[in-house]
This record gives sequence, C-alpha cells and structure tokens, in this order.
Amino acid sequence: MEAVWLRGARSVSRSILHISDVHFGPAHLPDRAAGVLDLVAARRPDLVILSGDLTQRAKPVQFRAARRFVDEIGVPVIVVPGNHDVPLYRFWERSLAPFRAYRSHFARELAPNLSDDELLVIGFNTAFNFTLTGGRILRRQLDAATRVFSNASPDLFKIAVLHHHLLMPPRGHAPRVLWGANRALHGLAAAGVDLVVAGHLHHSFVAQANAPVGGELPMTILHTGTTTSSRGRHDEEGENTCNWIELTRREATVSSLWWSGREDGFVPKHSFCFKRRADEQTGREGVSGV
Repeated sequence: MEAVWLRGARSVSRSILHISDVHFGPAHLPDRAAGVLDLVAARRPDLVILSGDLTQRAKPVQFRAARRFVDEIGVPVIVVPGNHDVPLYRFWERSLAPFRAYRSHFARELAPNLSDDELLVIGFNTAFNFTLTGGRILRRQLDAATRVFSNASPDLFKIAVLHHHLLMPPRGHAPRVLWGANRALHGLAAAGVDLVVAGHLHHSFVAQANAPVGGELPMTILHTGTTTSSRGRHDEEGENTCNWIELTRREATVSSLWWSGREDGFVPKHSFCFKRRADEQTGREGVSGV
C-alpha cells in the first residue's frame, strides 16, 4: 500500500472533490469532464477522489484518455479501479491479468493511500475478474487497511475509498452489496473511519453505518452518481453528479453538485453536515440537514 504525503495543506480545513464513474469511451461526456476541470480550477480542492470506472471497456485508448484527464486536474488525486476497468471481452486477459491494462496505462497501485497531519485516505480495490458487475473486499486487504487506520492518530479525518457499495441505497434498484460488506462495515467503523466514499450505482445517496461500540457516532457512507457519462440511473437518469466535501476539525459538510449546463457547470443541489467521530464534544449527534 503506497503512501503519498499531501503538500501545502491548510491548517484549518480541507476541501475534497469526489467524482466517480467517468467512463471514458462511448458513454463519456466531454463537456462534463471539462466542467470538472473548471470546478477544480475555480475552487482548488486539496484533493480529488475518483472512485472507479475510469473507462467503459478497459481499452488502452480509454485509459490513455482517463490518464490525460487526471493529469489536467492539477491537484493530488487518489484513484481506485472499478469493474469496468477490467476487460470484459478480452477473455484471457480478464482471466489471467485483469488489471494489466489499468496498471500499464494508468497506475500500478490498486490500493493507494494519501496522508498528512490532518487527513488519511485509503483506497480499496473492490473489482475482480470473475464477475460482470459485482465487487468484493478481501480479508487481507481489509486487515491491512484497518491496521493503518487503527494505528493512525485519532486527530486525523479518516476516509476509505471504494468503487462498490457496502449498503443498499435507500431508493431505486441495486445489485447486491459487495462480497465481504458486513465484515468491511464492522472493520472500518471499529478502526475509526469517518467517511466511506464510493460510486458504481450511478446515483447518489448518503447513509450511516452503526458504530461497533455504544455511544460512538456512526460512520457515514457517501455515494456519487456518474460524473461524466450518459449512464445515470433512477432519479439521476440523464443527470451527472459529484460531491464537494469541506472538512474542519469537528465536522464535515457535503454538497451534492449536479450538472446544470456548460455555462453554469456543476452547482449545489443538496447539502448536509456530520460530526467527526473522534470529536469528544460531539456527543451522540448524527447527520444533520439531509
């Protein structure tokens, strides 16, 4: 698990842009990608999280386009693969080297992490070869990550990045949760994770997982829909979304941004706030303003 230190971090608060399911290929929408770059240029987040499905069919040309897009972002980016980043029709590659294209054309690290004196972000690879859409989280991957989270200072804001979902969404149809979801929910919550971000379902929602010890604040789970493709689902069919996250020492504020056309770009539609789990003064408050 490769660690990268964030440079020039602000001492009071952090801002993070969470995007997902950019799907470079036939479904990709270039004006939305340009809108993401405009948003980054205007707001200058400390970090961009891209939670999987960089491509539509894991083709080298699609990975090269995704690489160019990420290089243009111009701030630190943490990326994990999704199920669409594993070849679908190249059977032998899918069977024997499912991440060869991802590693060759994008990044060798499938479970990256970034950290500094206020923030710890760990990525998980939940994609694998013998499925069309489902995901899994291996015990050894979970154990390695939870050790890092558990051993880190409780002052750090701790974020886990996945592609697949750990909980069923509150609305719309969805496939089953990833294999190992219950174990992952318990392990991440016990390790003090504040926030889990993910994509995959192509519609956004926020949920909470119960803390493993009575009196602790729950862990928040945040999904975004597809940010730059034509594959939105349910009430986000034909829509594109991403999340803007502002962190302070005691809480996080999340704004759900929706595409409003090339002139306006991504604009806020919903927002909510949740308390940091490590803040001893928060009592037993939960998410507010949903």
